[in-house]
Amino acid sequence: MTGARNTSLIAAVGRGLDLASRVLDLAAQIAGLSMIAVLTATLFGTVVIRYLGLFTQSFAWVDETSRFLFIWMSFLGATVVSRRASHIRIGFAVDGLPERVRTVITIAVEAGVIFFLAVLLAQGWFVTRQTWVQTSPSLGLPMSYVYVSLPVSAALMLVHAARAIFMRRREEQWDPHS
Repeated sequence: MTGARNTSLIAAVGRGLDLASRVLDLAAQIAGLSMIAVLTATLFGTVVIRYLGLFTQSFAWVDETSRFLFIWMSFLGATVVSRRASHIRIGFAVDGLPERVRTVITIAVEAGVIFFLAVLLAQGWFVTRQTWVQTSPSLGLPMSYVYVSLPVSAALMLVHAARAIFMRRREEQWDPHS
């Protein structure tokens, strides 16, 4: 009876992680696409204004906004790619090994990824707190608004990594691209 209860608890945690991962992935995609739209509009508007000769110099706030949006888009994009297990990997080095060895290597890699993301989350939060008093030159925003992209993306990737581990451990086949 206890084994069945543990199995159902593990399945419930796996379903919860899957739902959280899906919702967070959708939010990251929407935020990333919104940032691309804002970035495109501001850069295009600046080019048009300069082409028409209305201003001869670019606006400093556009450069700063573009830089900040690009940083956020990069980290959010990494979370989306992380959920789909689409990061670059060298599969041929492991694919020819026996199944047991591949399993050990996979577990070691997953543990290493989780450790790295936990360090990134902790150190990213530390840097974010340290930069709260610094402001950006043009927009006057706290620099922590930019640096918080590190712990946010690390937290999202931790959820995706935990989901992948739970899904992989289930007996049924799973698709990392779902």
